[in-house]
Amino acid sequence: MQLTREQLQGRKEKAVRFVAGVLGDPDRAAEIEEESLEDYAARRRITLLNPEKGATNMVQTKAEIETENQELRAVIGKAHEALSDAYTPDATRGTFARAIGEVIENLEDYIEEEDEEEEGPEDEKGEDDEDDED
Repeated sequence: MQLTREQLQGRKEKAVRFVAGVLGDPDRAAEIEEESLEDYAARRRITLLNPEKGATNMVQTKAEIETENQELRAVIGKAHEALSDAYTPDATRGTFARAIGEVIENLEDYIEEEDEEEEGPEDEKGEDDEDDED
């Protein structure tokens, strides 16, 4: 289910009134009232259509999960291929080292792509690169 912040806030307020008035549980009503809108949405499995700027929406769509799953399967496939090719009776230490290096490179590429997606456009421009002293 997808709701705007305003719609979700209205539902949350109704829930507080219901729990306090009908169920007679003021402690639980207070817990719901103190819960952030984002936490309430996540707990209720509701996607916010207009999340606050800077707030992360922890609910992934099915399509996003399937895309991530495909990406991970591709990384695993590359790792399996590199290691399988190296795993032969006449393999040398160098062959194994190259295969392991290839796997590590593929994993690092995937991790770097994930980090870039999480950072957002400001970080990609280098404006927030305080930790980079190299």
